[in-house]
Order: sequence, then structure tokens, then C-alpha cells
Amino acid sequence: MVTGAGRGIGREIALHQARTGATVAVLARTAAQIGETAALIEKEGGQAKAYVVDLVDREAVEATFAAIVSEIGPIDCLVNNHGSFRAFGPIWECDPDEWWGDVEINLRGCFHTCRVVAPAMLERGRGVSSIWSVEEPAPASPWLRLCVQQGRNYALHRMPE
Repeated sequence: MVTGAGRGIGREIALHQARTGATVAVLARTAAQIGETAALIEKEGGQAKAYVVDLVDREAVEATFAAIVSEIGPIDCLVNNHGSFRAFGPIWECDPDEWWGDVEINLRGCFHTCRVVAPAMLERGRGVSSIWSVEEPAPASPWLRLCVQQGRNYALHRMPE
């Protein structure tokens, strides 16, 4: 299962998983993008199903995971690739509501997915969960441009504790 699978790195991860034989659940908020990802996987002979979900919405995440397990089967691998960086720039120029929205998507979304997937993986005694988004570390900035990302990274690195 790959979040943020509608484009970019998330799409490539989903395609790679399918090429290795996995049936892939592709998740994102944008139906057209994940529909295209699923279609690309199927065009290559793989199996995929698209699920539109807002990862900030706990109940929607729980319902989506139940649907995935029912329609595809147990989740063996979770890749949290989603992310939002709308509030990018000097902190004094960032909109506080956009900034908080980024925090919710980047951190709360990972919390929701891991919280829902982990019990079944532990019960089965197997599974892989990547709680870190696949991204290149950001350079330090004198303008505090990446405070959402840095805070998120700290929180995510502490989550397994």
C-alpha cells in the first residue's frame, strides 16, 4: 500500500511494487491521479486498486483500510509517501492555517495509517511499515523555510519509540 501514489515518487514506488508481483493499493486525495497510476500498473500486467482518502480524516482512513483488507487482502507493506508543502517560505510570510494543514497531512496522516495497519501486522507476525516519507533531506535555511518538514521529521523519527 502506497500513500501519495498519484504522481512522482509515490507513483514510481507503486509501479515498482507491482513489477515485483505485489497487488498494490494506491492512495491519494486526487481520484484522477491514482486512477492513472492504477491504470499504468494494469497496463504493465500488474494488479492495483485506487482508493481516494484524506489521511487527516481518521474515520476515512479506518474505512479505507477495512476496504483494502476486504478487497485485496492483508497489508504486507505500508509506504507513507504522502506530503504537503503549501506553507513554504519565510515563516513570517506563511499562512498559519496552511502551515497547520501541512502539519496535519505530514504527521497526522502517518499516525493514522500506522495506527490502523500495525495491529494486523503484529497479529500476523509480519509486515513492513515505512513511516518516513521518501524524500531528500532538506538543506538548512536561514529563513526557516522548512519548519513543517523539520518538525514532522523529528516527530516521525520518535514515533517508533
